[in-house]
Parts: sequence; structure tokens; C-alpha cells
Amino acid sequence: MVTVAKIRTSRVAGFTLLELLVVLTIAGLLIALVPPVISAVVPGARLKVATRDFAMTLRQARYLAITRIEETDVIIATEPPQYVLAGSNPVKLSGNIDIDVRVGAFVAATQLSTFADALPRDKFTLRFYPDGSASSGEIKISQGRSAYLVDIDWLLGSVTVSKVPNDAY
Repeated sequence: MVTVAKIRTSRVAGFTLLELLVVLTIAGLLIALVPPVISAVVPGARLKVATRDFAMTLRQARYLAITRIEETDVIIATEPPQYVLAGSNPVKLSGNIDIDVRVGAFVAATQLSTFADALPRDKFTLRFYPDGSASSGEIKISQGRSAYLVDIDWLLGSVTVSKVPNDAY
């Protein structure tokens, strides 16, 4: 008995040149379009981080005032925009971020604090008291048309952050 060997012919799997060119074109378009989108989002993220850091500093000042049983100050300078918690280094805001202070009944400009001498004029002091209360005030932190409002409740000393609509304030 004679057997005939069957020769199997199979196609080698792979991609055609046309398929590779289409994929490379799509990848090139994505590489060209994604960086501008990311760079448009980054300034908003910087503003959000700066606002959260500022609010955290205010909350820390309240905590220190309660635990140490002594008044604790946060000094805000509008030109250039920066702030400092008593006994720490000033935090300078960069990236065209501005601070606008709406003074409450108990917020006063100060030249008396020794640690505030490193800060320029246009200073405002927010004071937190050992009973948990604070001087009142609203601080708008903005960059371009985006802004956040940090509000300090004088009775409770609570700090709240809210996004400001583009046409408000």
C-alpha cells in the first residue's frame, strides 16, 4: 500500500503593510493631539492643589490653636501671592495664581508679627483661637477665569472650599 503524503499549505499569520500604516497614522495623530489637551488641564489642577493646600494650612492653624491653647495666625500676602502659618516658611503661589482677600469683621492688616517680616505689604492676618473660633474672611484663589473661594466661619472656625462660577464674584 502506497500512501500519499499530503502537503499542507497554511498562510502565515501577520499584518499587511496597509494595516500597519493605518495604525501608525492613528498613533501619530494621538501623539500630536494629546499633549495640548493635557496642558490645558494642568493649570486647573495646579489651582485646585494650591487651594486645597491653603485650606489645609488653615485647618492646621485651627488645630494648632486648639491643641496648644494659644492663638495661631495665618498671614496672607496678595502681592506676590503667598501665605505663611506662624512658625513655618512662606508658601509662594506660582503659575499666575492670585489671592484676593475679602476681609471680615475681625480680619485686619498687620505689621506686628515678627515672622511676617519676610512677607511684602498687603498682608492680612487670619487668627484662630483656642476655643475653635476664628477671624472671618473669604479668600478667592484664582487663575485666569477659574477660581475657588475659601470661606472661614468665625464662630466654628471651619474652613470650606467651593468652586466659583466663571461669571461670579
